[in-house]
Amino acid sequence: MAYNDVPLAAQRIKDSQAPIRQNFQDIQTDFSANHVPIDDPSGNGGKQQFIQFPNVHIDADMPTAVGEVGILPKTGFLGAPALFFRAENNATVPSTGFTECVAAAVGWTRLPCGILIKWGVVSVNSSGSITRNFNTGPTIPVFATTPFYYQFTPERVTATPPTATIYIDSFGGLQSATQFTMYITTNASGGNTLSVRWLAIGT
Repeated sequence: MAYNDVPLAAQRIKDSQAPIRQNFQDIQTDFSANHVPIDDPSGNGGKQQFIQFPNVHIDADMPTAVGEVGILPKTGFLGAPALFFRAENNATVPSTGFTECVAAAVGWTRLPCGILIKWGVVSVNSSGSITRNFNTGPTIPVFATTPFYYQFTPERVTATPPTATIYIDSFGGLQSATQFTMYITTNASGGNTLSVRWLAIGT
């Protein structure tokens, strides 16, 4: 919008009337972007319809005062634009956006409150302890501390031919911010491989 700086000192009404009117028309046009038009007869004029963030790659954390929060666009952990949440009083912004996710058998996501959730699968074919890293990599955030919740879901399948049920039981043991240990009991043998799916929740 090209704003007309009117009225100026000593400017006559007839000279300023047209640019003033143009200013109001431009304001209405710009204000209606992403909003219900202010002259809409439904009574919803001026209400927000959706939000666009054009300055995605500023990558600067906007300040927040006491009693206010912010949502800002930045380049995400995965290298694409994402939305980040900042709590009041310039709280630390999480390293990953709350719109980021790896939706796969092995993946992760970040919630707006800062909670980090990771999940994955481990293949096993014998009893014993197994230590594995929580899925890590250049595009995967790391837990700041040891996850406060984890769960293992073992698999049970029928052998072929169906002479017995192959089972696997598991429970968690030692863990840190980067890895965990499972203790496995199974009757899998002869090349039978089963899976244990795991879930970890932390910050």
